[in-house]
Amino acid sequence: MRSGLLRRLIDPAHFLRIDMKTLVAMLSYGNRTHLSDPAFRRASQWASQHGYSALLVKDPLHRAGERPHFGKLRLPEVAPCYDRYLILDDDLFITAKAPALPETPPDCVALAPDAEQRHTSNPLVRWTGNTGFILIHRQSLDLFHKAIDAEEDPTIWGIADQGALNGV
Repeated sequence: MRSGLLRRLIDPAHFLRIDMKTLVAMLSYGNRTHLSDPAFRRASQWASQHGYSALLVKDPLHRAGERPHFGKLRLPEVAPCYDRYLILDDDLFITAKAPALPETPPDCVALAPDAEQRHTSNPLVRWTGNTGFILIHRQSLDLFHKAIDAEEDPTIWGIADQGALNGV
């Protein structure tokens, strides 16, 4: 069943499989090809340069009752065979000169700092990460599950996945 779901989610024209270690995935729901076509073309070329697999997901992955943003946190459920995942928003453009992904501790989620830092008042969050760029190892996927199960926290900047992931 899972492989059938994966085939349905993947547009073969947007799938490039190089290795099974790192997956660079971009989620783009709705009529956003003006963003996703050029952004994914750049992301997949960059991924190829560094030996990563690339995937563009056009069908929503979130479950009933969840905000669409949570689809990013559900991506490993439909592509479970990778060691680490880079999950990108469809409006993020990667230059061909971008370096390979850094090595990160396998027990955390790496996020790019959000441009907006003044709205988080939760003292446990030293800075707010933006979920338009998520790097996570398979060993840390429990953090995605905790974020999905968390309630929204108004003391952390960002709705849905951003607030929840910064909270865990």
